[in-house]
Amino acid sequence: MSTTANDARRAEWRLHNLKPTYMAALEESGGEFTPEVQALEDELVGNADDLAEAGVGLRAHARGMQELCKAEKRRIDDAARYWAKLEGLAVRWIRIAAQEKGNRFEVGTFRVSMQKPRSRVEGEVPSGQEDALVARELARFEFKLDRVAIGNELKKGAEVPGFELVTPTERTVVVK
Repeated sequence: MSTTANDARRAEWRLHNLKPTYMAALEESGGEFTPEVQALEDELVGNADDLAEAGVGLRAHARGMQELCKAEKRRIDDAARYWAKLEGLAVRWIRIAAQEKGNRFEVGTFRVSMQKPRSRVEGEVPSGQEDALVARELARFEFKLDRVAIGNELKKGAEVPGFELVTPTERTVVVK
């Protein structure tokens, strides 16, 4: 942990009347119950007022920091949603431009291409079909599925119980 961050924590904890030696022990333990924290507690137990005051102050500080973390997480989540929406709008605009310019074009220093949709295999093995898939060489003996082989079979028109080939309808936008 950086020295600046530790100095900031010490300054905050001073507001809650914790001595610097106590603060250092708590920082080093990371909140774990270590022998150093036990020694700090034993020292404070001698005076119940000091112990109660330190406990109340530390609890208030910890709760305050937790609320700040929750607020920061909400802010980051909101920002991520906002930027995801803007990216979706940008992709829409690129798709519209691709209709006029073609599947490959340049924009400034960027190259834009529209990739063909890729198929993917979806599904699960129905119970009792494991041996049949191994016999068709669509799975290994330890029963690890080979989705590529299953996809190839499905592309040939063969039926593989429990699986289907899903092909998206739109091309993928690639900007390099």
